Amino acid sequence: MKILITGANGFVGRRLVSLLQEQGHQLLLAMRSEIHSSVATIVIGDIDTFDDWANHLAGIDTVIHLAARIHQMGDRGEKAKCQYQRTNVDATMRLAEAAIKCAVKRFIFLSTIKVNGEKTMLGQSFSSADIPSPKGVYAESKLKAEDRLKNLLFGADMELVIIRPPLVYGPDVSANFLRLVKLGKSGIPLPFVGLNNRRDMVSVDNLCDFIACCIDGQTTSGKTFLVSDGTAHSTADIITLVRSLSGLPHRLFYFPPVILKILLTLAGKKALVDRLFGSLEIDMSDTIETLDWIPKYTLEQTLRQMLS
Repeated sequence: MKILITGANGFVGRRLVSLLQEQGHQLLLAMRSEIHSSVATIVIGDIDTFDDWANHLAGIDTVIHLAARIHQMGDRGEKAKCQYQRTNVDATMRLAEAAIKCAVKRFIFLSTIKVNGEKTMLGQSFSSADIPSPKGVYAESKLKAEDRLKNLLFGADMELVIIRPPLVYGPDVSANFLRLVKLGKSGIPLPFVGLNNRRDMVSVDNLCDFIACCIDGQTTSGKTFLVSDGTAHSTADIITLVRSLSGLPHRLFYFPPVILKILLTLAGKKALVDRLFGSLEIDMSDTIETLDWIPKYTLEQTLRQMLS
């Protein structure tokens, strides 16, 4: 199958390209700048302004749209809203409109679980049937792109598949999860024994495997899928596993979580409180039933790759 991938040089894109090459697909990578690659590429420069998709989509069967302005801490206000609109909504629509004109059969859009919301109450979980409740300009832009894609493709021949992953982790990951792994590897005593939060995440290899499944899936059209590793973990679970795999003592101790929350909040670490204590669980039973897909990789297997 001939597939165009945007965001192919990103964290998810690089792993996806490798997987799809192994599966024998013919790939065309849309890149910001010229790179040395054994795979066919087109240089699009700034995706916010690129408007020549029609000259590159002839013969393409599937578009996998990974490129996006990702969530940045502190992004708020009208300027940030406009930036997310240009990249995550307007650029997406230009690509989708051109794909329809060029008779592309399927458009796979990588969204985010943040469309459902920022957190779940302990014991509850997000599902694909939820009424969206995005918080912040990033999640709002992704929901707007989803809605506009659905409207555009209503009655069109091109099929739409939307995927909402939670935090994606794996080798070469950056940002919050990398900081958590480094904290685990530091070996310093941590007051996490009392943390009972539950967070679903998705290994980058599980996400790529699922995207590949959506390329050929006959029951994916018009669907919105939630995807994860299938097992939620607490912050303490992750730290403990990192230390076990690194040959370090666990060195976790109990400190009243309520007091710890108060101290961190007073220290101006509200965002850290949300990450350490918050839960985000996913019900992906619909995903499993629809595609008969089961995650192949566990947290432990992926962490072993990261720590090797």
